[in-house]
Amino acid sequence: MTETTQSATENYDMACEHGEFHTDVSVIRLGGQPGQMPNRYLAEVRVRCAQCDKPFRFRGLPMGLGLDGAAVSGDGQEVRLAIAPVDEVIEPCDVRGFTVKGPDDEC
Repeated sequence: MTETTQSATENYDMACEHGEFHTDVSVIRLGGQPGQMPNRYLAEVRVRCAQCDKPFRFRGLPMGLGLDGAAVSGDGQEVRLAIAPVDEVIEPCDVRGFTVKGPDDEC
């Protein structure tokens, strides 16, 4: 274990019940020309325990970036969600983002 990993791991309380949480949410505006409305929005969300500061992972989503759906970062600690204003009709995007497949995944 590296020194950085050891100090980060030692900060987590193994007996913590994870009863309170802190979330970080960023909204990213994508596309559109300067001075125009963007044509895509992504919400990037991270969750960690407010008591022991341990980060949480998102499960059950593909790894990558989905401009018309959801995906997680490589470490699983950030979920990237395609969002849109409730009154706007969003057409499917020509650019689909990317997903990462492991050696056991089917092509």
